[in-house]
Amino acid sequence: MTKHLRSLLLFLTPDRKTFTPFLREHAVLYWVIILTSLLLLSSLTYTWLRVTTTGSSVFASVVYQLTNEVRAEYGLSPLRYSQKLYKAAEAKGYNMFTENYFSHTSPTGKNAWYWISKENYTYETAGENLAFNFNSSEEVKKAWVSSPSHKENLLSKTFTETGVAVVRGEVNNTPTILIVQLFGKPVSNESAEPFSYFKDILHTFIFKIPYYISLIYILCIYLIAIILIRMIFLEAEHHHYKHVVYGIFLVAFISSLHFLNSFLL
Repeated sequence: MTKHLRSLLLFLTPDRKTFTPFLREHAVLYWVIILTSLLLLSSLTYTWLRVTTTGSSVFASVVYQLTNEVRAEYGLSPLRYSQKLYKAAEAKGYNMFTENYFSHTSPTGKNAWYWISKENYTYETAGENLAFNFNSSEEVKKAWVSSPSHKENLLSKTFTETGVAVVRGEVNNTPTILIVQLFGKPVSNESAEPFSYFKDILHTFIFKIPYYISLIYILCIYLIAIILIRMIFLEAEHHHYKHVVYGIFLVAFISSLHFLNSFLL
């Protein structure tokens, strides 16, 4: 065991007396491997947040991204993120806890349009999806897609914006999660705040960060694979066959992690 460990360390560290390993000649590969490991961890964590059924893992950003993924499957354009619709959805969620109800209309007659108008969001058309006590964002999406009325909102061609709020509280001393998604199409130029367009772009970019991380991660994976394959050939030329085996092992290990993550997604 110790012998194999020393051989693996030789593969990764300088050997000035005999042969300089490829990794020492290209020290940047160390950093690429570290970066890719961090990106892989981020990607796997995001995947876990999407598919886990352990605990309460519903996140507004994930529900937002899943919404646009569903629309993309049907060839529809993505919905922009709206800060006003988010605030309205959040206010509606807290009101359901305050007035102890789960419905599109409160016992005092307040519906989604009340909360939307309270945020000075002037709209041509609007809609609302509700859910509660789901274990994951993926489950919320599946439930809405299976419901004709909720699916109609998700795939509506008239909506151009959306806001999602995940509100946590207690009902009858029981921890409860409420998911509120509001849709809308603002009246042209009437409901826009100064710089709101750029703020919406910023929020949309933030919500898509996991997607961009995955792209960078995939590029790093391919870069490392190419470097490792070249290294394997160099080690083979120097008849360092143990190093070749370790190189093949690393390529197989990285590839398996990549395919595992792709399968989970």
